[in-house]
Amino acid sequence: MIKKLASRLLGEDVVNSAPIVRGVALSYADLFVTIAVSLVLTPIILHHIGQSAYGLWATFGSVVGYFGLLDFGMNYATAKYTAEYRAKSDPQALSKLVSTTVMGMATIGLVIVAVSFALVPLVPEIFHLPAPLVKTAQIAFVLMASNVALGLLAATLVNIIYGFERVDIFRAFGIAQSAVNLFLTLLFLHLGFGLVGVVLATSAAVLSLLLLSAAFLFKSKYRVPIHPRFANWKTLKEIAPYSFRSFMLGLTAQVLYRTDNIVIGILITVAAVGPYSIAYKLSYLGAMVMFKISTTLLPTFTRLYTLGTMDELRALYLKTARLSMTLIVPFVLILLLAGRGIIDLWVGDANFVGQSVLVVLVLMDFIHATSGPAGVLLQAVGKNKEFAYSATVDAVLNLGLSIFLCQRFGVIGVALGTLIAHLLTDTWVVTWLACRYISLPLKTYFFKAILPPFLSGAPVGLIAWLLFARSAQRGLVWVSLETISIVVLYLLSVLALERVPQLRVVGASGGITPRHDTEADGWRMGRGESDTSSTIRRKSDR
Repeated sequence: MIKKLASRLLGEDVVNSAPIVRGVALSYADLFVTIAVSLVLTPIILHHIGQSAYGLWATFGSVVGYFGLLDFGMNYATAKYTAEYRAKSDPQALSKLVSTTVMGMATIGLVIVAVSFALVPLVPEIFHLPAPLVKTAQIAFVLMASNVALGLLAATLVNIIYGFERVDIFRAFGIAQSAVNLFLTLLFLHLGFGLVGVVLATSAAVLSLLLLSAAFLFKSKYRVPIHPRFANWKTLKEIAPYSFRSFMLGLTAQVLYRTDNIVIGILITVAAVGPYSIAYKLSYLGAMVMFKISTTLLPTFTRLYTLGTMDELRALYLKTARLSMTLIVPFVLILLLAGRGIIDLWVGDANFVGQSVLVVLVLMDFIHATSGPAGVLLQAVGKNKEFAYSATVDAVLNLGLSIFLCQRFGVIGVALGTLIAHLLTDTWVVTWLACRYISLPLKTYFFKAILPPFLSGAPVGLIAWLLFARSAQRGLVWVSLETISIVVLYLLSVLALERVPQLRVVGASGGITPRHDTEADGWRMGRGESDTSSTIRRKSDR
């Protein structure tokens, strides 16, 4: 059933492509392992270090996450330009690119470690830490910042592999990283290392990713010469416009997805961060599931755009967007109906943030599903200028609204600030930009990619609500029954709707074949947009 559904949504050519299938399969295997590790470790860590230390850990994660921005977008550029230079068969340019970014990341990593040491004395005062937590917090802060520095260098190597469309390889390395993190976290907690042990386990896991990636690049057929003498300012200047806009997108992403914990930690308490972080983590799993499709195909988007095969690009994007929405709908239904039961079974009802907050966070998944694939496409084809503007406005609104509403309504105000800011900006702007740059009519996008999953989900949601919503039971059996019922009913509903000709996306050798002749004009695009030979060298996106 799953393969049949994937074939209809993505097309036989994609489903039967071995590299793409391996990439997608291992992407979801990586996600499954990541989720499983998170599900296992979260209650264990909570039990060993307590709610306050857990909240402090989550808050520090948000703070040091900003250090990751100091790559100034060069890691995103590495993936994009690796795919582009590979499509152009230009190994010399590729060697200069990766040498420049590797040397740059090593230098930036040293700066991050130095800055973290300088900030250590301020940590207790900023977060109002009790005396017993001060020493542990300071050590954990420096270690987490060092992890970011090490992670930037690892990310450069991973993005080279990514640019070669070997998503299967770096996802396999991600699985190994998660396994190392799980084993060492359990070991260090058992030995009584507490919060510091949790952070040290992450350090070892990041180091394993770095070593595996380096070994693959130096041993495989994709070997790229990396040497300080190949690094140069000219290459840095060429990728600078793209990298800077990627940096701005990364900055706004930090504000959008990491600042909530900081706002709650400062304006309320670090203990209040724990329940919110848990609910946010659970709701964001849907976005993670959805993003695996589009991020796996990012280098493919780049290759198709570089080669000027726009019909194939439009076809693949439309199918990707539809599958992304198809994946998110059942997840949203599950969390709306069984979210509290899942959290209760996972970490206990005392860590439930509240149904109203959970609903707001879950609604964000719909926004991720509509704007996420569009953002990936814009990054892939180098068209992120307006995207960066929109994201900047989104971030400013998000931060301002979150602070304002948090002071008046508490935790739910922070969630509402994020939701409102997204609705006013990226939700529609990014989607419109993506369709514009590949000349895909918005009407076609809506009716082919967005509407069918909603139509499939509406009856399933109604049936599930009638069957389960009025019950107060939250045991394992009941929650499992809710989840399985929603998934099965939704799959059947999607397959049934796929039989409606007007709502099917049909793959053809040249791209997408519209179901009606009246749509044909919508697929035609001006020569200036389709001729990528003159546009691909321009300032790019993320």
